Amino acid sequence: MITINLLPRRPLPMHRESVDLYRPLVLGILAVLLSGTVCWGWGSSLLERRDLMRQKKNFKEQMLSSMIANTQYGEKFLEAQDRQGRLMAHAQFLAKNNKQRNLPILILDEISRSLESLDLWLLALSIEGNDVSIEGNALSHKAVGQFIQSLEESTMFGRLVRMETQPHTLHENHVTQKFSLQFTTQGPEL
Repeated sequence: MITINLLPRRPLPMHRESVDLYRPLVLGILAVLLSGTVCWGWGSSLLERRDLMRQKKNFKEQMLSSMIANTQYGEKFLEAQDRQGRLMAHAQFLAKNNKQRNLPILILDEISRSLESLDLWLLALSIEGNDVSIEGNALSHKAVGQFIQSLEESTMFGRLVRMETQPHTLHENHVTQKFSLQFTTQGPEL
């Protein structure tokens, strides 16, 4: 069953008991100070962590830029080495071609030095690869022998491969020796 009280309420007395507000006020201020200190400490630790992360980021960016610069330097160094290798190969090719081009001149120079004091003259000279063929006339067998010896002693000619001599009459009174020689050269092949 439900009871309803319809009687008027009594008025509260005007006199209240005194409540001590000092203690809750101090506790509230301490709580606010404590929470402020904790928030300030936590915020400063977050700022320190942020600064530390920025330093790490800057260090890593510097390392990355240094690595990129070193990589670019390394690539330039490798390109320079490759270019140097190509230039060296080209220089060797030019030197070889220059030697091959100068070989006939050097052979002619050696032959002309060997002819200076001898009584013989040349009729034909051919150079094919490392083979040099010489044809000529001499006044005696001795002149042909001295010519062969002179060529064998030079640094340009190698060994005598073939030698032929036969008498040849120029006039009724003058008999010469017609000779044909074949040597190998020490120089590069043409």
